[in-house]
Amino acid sequence: MPVFMYRAADRRGQTIDGVMEAPDARAVIERLHREAYYPIRVAAHAERQGWLSAPASGRVRQRDLLAFTQQLATLFEAGVPLDRALAILEDLALGPRLRVIVSDLLRSVRGGASLSEALAKHHPRPFSRLYINMVRAGEKGGVLEVTLRRLAEFLESRAAFTEAILSALAYPLVVTAVGGAAVVFLLTFVIPRFATIFSDLKQAIPLPTQILMAVSSTLREYWWVGAIVIFAGIFAWRVWTRSPEGRLQWDRTLLGMPHVGSLVMKIEAARFARTLGTMLKSGVPVLGALAVVGDMMSNQVVGRAVDRLGETVKRGGTLASGLAEHANFPPLAVHMVRVGEETGRLEEMLLKTAETFETDHDAPVPRRDRPWRLFAQPIRVATPRDSVSLRNEAGFTLIELLVVIIVLGLLVGLVGPRLFGRVGQSKQAAARAQIELLGAGLDGYRLDVGKYPDGAQGLDALQRNPNVPNWNGPYLKKDVPKDPWGNPYRYRCCPGQHGEYDLWSEGGDGAPGGEGENADVTSWSQR
Repeated sequence: MPVFMYRAADRRGQTIDGVMEAPDARAVIERLHREAYYPIRVAAHAERQGWLSAPASGRVRQRDLLAFTQQLATLFEAGVPLDRALAILEDLALGPRLRVIVSDLLRSVRGGASLSEALAKHHPRPFSRLYINMVRAGEKGGVLEVTLRRLAEFLESRAAFTEAILSALAYPLVVTAVGGAAVVFLLTFVIPRFATIFSDLKQAIPLPTQILMAVSSTLREYWWVGAIVIFAGIFAWRVWTRSPEGRLQWDRTLLGMPHVGSLVMKIEAARFARTLGTMLKSGVPVLGALAVVGDMMSNQVVGRAVDRLGETVKRGGTLASGLAEHANFPPLAVHMVRVGEETGRLEEMLLKTAETFETDHDAPVPRRDRPWRLFAQPIRVATPRDSVSLRNEAGFTLIELLVVIIVLGLLVGLVGPRLFGRVGQSKQAAARAQIELLGAGLDGYRLDVGKYPDGAQGLDALQRNPNVPNWNGPYLKKDVPKDPWGNPYRYRCCPGQHGEYDLWSEGGDGAPGGEGENADVTSWSQR
């Protein structure tokens, strides 16, 4: 979405400068009017070119932005001037992209710009509207060091909440991936082995087994079709959700899903309460704060509902009444906001609301303990309370999952050799039967022609006349077969080393000698 720079005046005549993402300049003007500002100038924010554009291709990680904010707040609290603080942070920057940005901030500040104006040049990445507006409010109130500390706490809380959600989702994703891989392994490797056994037994196969074998055969032969369908579906979904209409419809679908919808709504409620409470506590006007909060919602349906809150407040309504109109918004959040408005402690109640919803999803586990606790704590997935946690409750643990995998491995080690050995024995028996069949054909050939076909004529002489008299073939009902491993039978005449002719298969490995399934199957061993 395009980015516009604007200058506007409020009712007291004070001017502000800022940046805003909007479809066009008219949308920027309309939003400024809704926020009780009078636009003076609106212009498209042109991307800077030159030596600065090369490093700009990278992105600043959220952890680097958090470290920058914490360090800047610490330096301000210590009484270090702004330009010197930025000069120090330029040396401490964790990445080349962030170092370039800090260097540009330092030049802008030394050139007479305020910190918020310097930050606005790097909107929307890495500095969001929330970041810029909170810094601007801190500058106007003369409490920039307090605002920066609150901003650092906000970024840290948001990062911790995001980390908790991702950690909670990691377990079901891993289990799903392992389960899917196991199903694919069974269908593509184990089932074909059973198919060979059923074929050798020559018995009627039940319908469910036939269906399973057909699915296995289809998957092995047309797996690429499934892969194309999956990738095409993912690509189509990404294209659809990138359009405004598609993204809105997808977000509306998410909110309507059982369990998933309430979970998404709680996450959005925590983000709404945390962001709005932090901005109001930093002195940002409520209308301007609501405009920023609406842009920060990841769900477009919730974002539009937050945008409508500004209209409600502008008409004299309360936040609680506006939230109550949104059917999916958690009732607990609505009641806490109403209590905050009635008691004059709205900022405090919003932050407590955020803590409530974040605690409901986060795990009460210290960060340093999370790696090993993941293997020791049970994990609940998709419970009726729509939470994913690491509490001491009933559920499967990773250790239990590993035990199951080990036990299954032992069972496969005990049963597998016998099962797969029987398949090898069946192929050996089939090779012996085919050698006997070929031997009968060779004997019929000798009765008519008076001798066995020589090595140059080979076994093909049993099917096609090699221009010899008295040939009365073909001596096989079908073409000369290959051995059960897909290799042609070896034939040597005349004479052979073990008789008038030698006919043999070199087993599963296609090399002389071997044991088990790889052992040679020969005509002279059957004489």
